[in-house]
Amino acid sequence: MARIVPMRKTILDETQNKVVYDFGCVGDVGQVKKAGSGIADEVPYYFGFDNNREGIALLRAKGYHVSYYDFSGPLDFIPEESAQRMDGVVLMAEIIEHLPNPGQALMDLRGLARFHPSLLLLITTPNLYSLPMTIGYWLTGKDLDSEEHVMRFSMKNMKLLLEKSGWRVVEQMFYFHDDHTVGETMDRGTKLYFAARSAVYRSFPRGAPGFFTYARPV
Repeated sequence: MARIVPMRKTILDETQNKVVYDFGCVGDVGQVKKAGSGIADEVPYYFGFDNNREGIALLRAKGYHVSYYDFSGPLDFIPEESAQRMDGVVLMAEIIEHLPNPGQALMDLRGLARFHPSLLLLITTPNLYSLPMTIGYWLTGKDLDSEEHVMRFSMKNMKLLLEKSGWRVVEQMFYFHDDHTVGETMDRGTKLYFAARSAVYRSFPRGAPGFFTYARPV
């Protein structure tokens, strides 16, 4: 059976004690602010990047090390020397499907490997064959995906894109949203709903909402 893991917990586990380069840092992961109450506060070095100027300004005002980056060219960024002596993770959580040219972005981000020889790329993206999208299309004939998504991925075409962009895929697995990431104020009915939904995805992982891809530069 295909492997399935909790999304937010897996991200936190994989970034622990590492230098994190978080692309799309203004957005959310599992409804928890990545640079607010989540990843940035859990790792020794956190560098966030986003093309949302207003969001970047707000995060900078809160003291986070974030920069504007529009994914249209090489990343002009040099981490401090102490960070270069640690393992690095490039995190692209729920962002690659928004990019007009994801292949070029992936090639550009390989440049960070000069600071971290064992650099790990960690991508999460919605699953092209998720149960809600597939059933919704069967029942309504409509594409229910977000209008903000430029591209959609299966594990197969994600692997192909990475291989053509200078990366070697190490592992892929499906994810479900951790029950607690919707907040601590859920009523009993909402908690039961998320528990039941997670149980369905554990039983049918290929219909899960999204998947992880781990890769390293070639």
